[in-house]
Amino acid sequence: MFYKSIATTLPLFFYNWFSSLTGTSIYDSVLLFLFYFLFTLLPVISFSFERPFPTEYILMFPALYGESRYKKTFLYKKFILRALIEGILHASLVFYVSLYHVG
Repeated sequence: MFYKSIATTLPLFFYNWFSSLTGTSIYDSVLLFLFYFLFTLLPVISFSFERPFPTEYILMFPALYGESRYKKTFLYKKFILRALIEGILHASLVFYVSLYHVG
């Protein structure tokens, strides 16, 4: 969610800065609403039914989730930093490529 929010709102900021802060928008508000709604709702629904192992295996072998239980594999700082850097990079690429392609 961090990446998606950064990658969709930073081109708006760049465009407003480029157009001398007139308040015009690149995206239509309905299009932006549908984008946020669909790309936030559909992954939650689709991943809620996914299980890597059947429940019987999980109860028989609890060591399968030992690393995630102690948070050894997921680092919040690395996740947030990567989302910020990739979001800013992709937002600037989208804005400048579309600006020079159309202009």
